[in-house]
Amino acid sequence: MIRMFVSFLLALPLLLLFSCASQPVQYHAPRKNAPVGSRQTAPAVEIKNRPITSSAGTNSTFPPPAEPAAPPAPVKYVPFENKNVAPLAADYLTALRSPGISKKSAQDIIENQLSISQLEKAAAEPALQNYRPQFLSRLAMLSLKERRSAAALEYYRSLVTQYPQHPFATSAQQTILVLQAAESADEKVIGALLPITGKNANVGQHALNALRMGLELNKPNAKYRLAVYDTQSIPETAAAGVDKLIREDKAIALIGGLSSKEAMTIAQRADLFSIPFIGLSQKSGLTSIGEYVFRNSLTPEMQVDQLVQYAYEKLGARKFAILYPNDTYGVEFSNIFWDHVLARNATVTAAQSYDAKENDFTDVIRKLIGTYYPEGRAEEYRDRSKELRLAKKEKLEKNKAKKPTREHEFEENILPPVVDFDVLFLPDSGKTLGQVMAFMKVNDVPKMTYLGTNIWNTPDIVKRAGTQAENIFFVDALDLNDSSVRETAFFKEYSAQYSEEPTLIEMQAFESAKMVRDVLLSGASTRENVAGRLRSLGRSSGVTGELRMSNLREIERPIHVMSLEKGVIKKIE
Repeated sequence: MIRMFVSFLLALPLLLLFSCASQPVQYHAPRKNAPVGSRQTAPAVEIKNRPITSSAGTNSTFPPPAEPAAPPAPVKYVPFENKNVAPLAADYLTALRSPGISKKSAQDIIENQLSISQLEKAAAEPALQNYRPQFLSRLAMLSLKERRSAAALEYYRSLVTQYPQHPFATSAQQTILVLQAAESADEKVIGALLPITGKNANVGQHALNALRMGLELNKPNAKYRLAVYDTQSIPETAAAGVDKLIREDKAIALIGGLSSKEAMTIAQRADLFSIPFIGLSQKSGLTSIGEYVFRNSLTPEMQVDQLVQYAYEKLGARKFAILYPNDTYGVEFSNIFWDHVLARNATVTAAQSYDAKENDFTDVIRKLIGTYYPEGRAEEYRDRSKELRLAKKEKLEKNKAKKPTREHEFEENILPPVVDFDVLFLPDSGKTLGQVMAFMKVNDVPKMTYLGTNIWNTPDIVKRAGTQAENIFFVDALDLNDSSVRETAFFKEYSAQYSEEPTLIEMQAFESAKMVRDVLLSGASTRENVAGRLRSLGRSSGVTGELRMSNLREIERPIHVMSLEKGVIKKIE
């Protein structure tokens, strides 16, 4: 028995060797069929519309598909938002070739994503001929922005000739006429774009009076002519006015644009045709449109810079609050104010908006001073409530003859205001200032320093704020209480001719016209010459002091901080 066991052990290696030789070298796990409807893909790789390639009950993992594979899904264009990585132009062209792209997406690609060279390539591609009118229109516009008028003309002419029925053809033909007329200018004609009718007609007429004075049109043997176009405060009408003044009147320069929207429209159109334009609007960013755009106005940036500087340096303010109407004026001033506060390493500790038509400021003020949401100060509310109840109980015990008051009578102002700011900026009218001051007093904030814009510089501010108010500060470039202002030649002449005193807008219109007149008298005879000399104007004399043309083509002037002193508006500095 032992001998047999030993023989088995000696033969065992040979048996194992034979067994291994009969098996595959590498072990394979048994295959599993994918469930019906599943997609078998490599990890992290998405394959859209791939046909089902496996089913239960079959031995083959990838049998031939029973039906043809579905076609690829249409390319869906998504506007590229990563500004740090530029997408390939080929990706945009691929999107344009897709039949599934929307008109809006195609328009975004053509107007915002493709350069001139890419547009030229796309315009020559047969597969994209449906977009060729848009390509030509965009090529013409970009050429104009690069001051290549001849190239722009060629593109517009191609558009009109090849696609006369296309909606773009009409505006292209109009632009061709303006471009042809823009090649020459009458150095004796200045164009005015003002609302002579409509909601701002009164202001427009006053500005027109001042323009006539600046060009000395009221004097004998006037050298210049003022071509006036009524914008009616409508941007589209103002744009048509630019075309008319270039094409028919051949104006060498333009002045006007009182409202924000019409000023922006005029500026864009004027810069496109390389005609100098001096805007009279406060709209932020106006001169950034182009090198032919200038401005003579008291901008939000100018006002806020002076206002924050005074509050910080003279009033010692370090914590600021902003209470603003939720309209264009209020939002614009508030954003600029906040930026200037942060630039001085100060803090905006509170900011509250309100409806521009608001008359009841109860909730607005309570939100500003932290009493509107008692749940946010729950512990303080409980302690204060307990304290007031004990005080009430003691009072009743001392005078039991009086009837007890209702609980809510003392809970109305149960929380004290949180006034964690030194000054309050209010970019709104004097009427609103008066209302805010009254509601602040009702809510236990009797004293506060208020900051405002130049729209407070009216006699109405005294009525609204009260004769005892002395903690009100605002800025303006014109102090009508300064006797020296009334002694200026402009002030005297305007008052004599029109039987009323001029305001800041008349002063700015007069100065703008005088600047253009002086440039023309110095020998400028083309639009390019006029624009160039305005850019290098440097310092010049204004109605109330020295003016300076900034590098951003903004006409800067002295700005005064003003306040109320015993019911009278006084200039502080």
